[in-house]
Amino acid sequence: MESALRQLIEQQSRQTEIVIELHSTFSGDRFGHSVEIGLYRIAQEALHNAIKHAKASKVHVSLLPDGDKISLNIDDNGSGFKPQRVKVGSHGLHNMRERTQLLNGIFEINSEPGEGTSVSVVVPVSL
Repeated sequence: MESALRQLIEQQSRQTEIVIELHSTFSGDRFGHSVEIGLYRIAQEALHNAIKHAKASKVHVSLLPDGDKISLNIDDNGSGFKPQRVKVGSHGLHNMRERTQLLNGIFEINSEPGEGTSVSVVVPVSL
């Protein structure tokens, strides 16, 4: 899981010149296939949003153990927005929420105009 995120981050950094950092205490640990795919896709969408919509110059990604759960956080210093004002047809946020629900997890997004965005996902571990 960590190596896949690292590759995604390296690819995005090369293509965009954005500073993207990864902090993880997992090293080679594997989780259930659905957990790994779900978290990867959520991170991919959050990075896409930070680059395309928020025009962030720096993104911090963390993948950490949280008791019997895994915590994925993506924080950017981009333009931010008001989550409650997102249009119903916004597939990116909807897809991240839905993927988290399918993993029996908790999805939170915090953002304010001019303050960047923080996406937090916590899902049960499935080794």
